[in-house]
Amino acid sequence: MEQARKNPMRKKQLVILTTLLLLLCAIIANPALRLGMQVLLPRHPIRLGVVEVSIPKAWMVSQTPTRVTVWKPCSTIFCDSAQASFVLEVKDDLPEDVWLRGATKVLHDDYSADVVTHTIRGDSGLVNCVEPSSSLVDGQVVSSCINSDLHLTSTFNGRESLKPAFYAVLATARKSP
Repeated sequence: MEQARKNPMRKKQLVILTTLLLLLCAIIANPALRLGMQVLLPRHPIRLGVVEVSIPKAWMVSQTPTRVTVWKPCSTIFCDSAQASFVLEVKDDLPEDVWLRGATKVLHDDYSADVVTHTIRGDSGLVNCVEPSSSLVDGQVVSSCINSDLHLTSTFNGRESLKPAFYAVLATARKSP
């Protein structure tokens, strides 16, 4: 440090090096920085037709009038996909028994595994889910759910440790005031 005071060129080099290191850190941690900014901004409940759900602040959201896509981003640029994602849609005129049979067949055919059912008690009734009985080869899980009272369907794909957050979102679903 004493040399930096005596040599202005050395001081300039240290400033440039520090700036470049900070820039590199910002590039690598860009997803985490964006997530941090989103956490600082308040998130209002998301409306999808007559349904309202609360999405955790740490998840990113893309919304159209008929569909909400939610994903948990990686915290660095070194991963090639989101940690988990799910889609919420309101589908009128879709009987629950027809949906459950279709979802069970698709999951069984696509993942060659037995399918189990899971029920979540939410703010506006029961949410029925179907999912393969075991994790997929890459440790990912899939869960497809319906809340027949709200005509809300959803499919989750991601890390098993994030599935409780998905269930918590489904439990918050209710009719919009």
